[in-house]
Amino acid sequence: MWRHLPEIVSNPVVATDLLSADSVKQGPVGDCAFLSSLVALANCEEQTGKPILTKSIYPKERPDSLKPVVRPEGKYVIKLYFNGEARKVVLDDTVPTLTKRLQKKLTATSAPLSNQLWVTLFEKAYAKTMGGYASIDGSHAPDNLYLLSGWISEIVSFERLKLTGKTVDQL
Repeated sequence: MWRHLPEIVSNPVVATDLLSADSVKQGPVGDCAFLSSLVALANCEEQTGKPILTKSIYPKERPDSLKPVVRPEGKYVIKLYFNGEARKVVLDDTVPTLTKRLQKKLTATSAPLSNQLWVTLFEKAYAKTMGGYASIDGSHAPDNLYLLSGWISEIVSFERLKLTGKTVDQL
């Protein structure tokens, strides 16, 4: 059953000042590589204080603000990078849920550990881009990092690095 996020999450906020990797919890969908990419970028945001994912969530509190806000009408935009450029993915706030007795629970989405919606919004944008929730089971983390940030990933062989005598800091 599809429900509006405010029906599931009490006092929803899109995100706090900086996104936290602690907000990411995998649901029953097998999109762990995508969620791992969210965690990595949220950690970057936490450690550097630079908005990476936060700047990709719309609408904002004010035009000069990076803080995303909950829209009463439930319309959001997530910026993702695919087909070679940044694209805006327009979303509403309905998500698939599993209803057990009186408990409404997010399913086929990443359940926020609190009242934050950012993980669910990114996952819905990803599902919409890939053709639906059934299509996001399994992916490749470097592709997901590009999709979320526009960064092109590089695979570093630690064995080869060890042979050259360099450390990760020397790359």
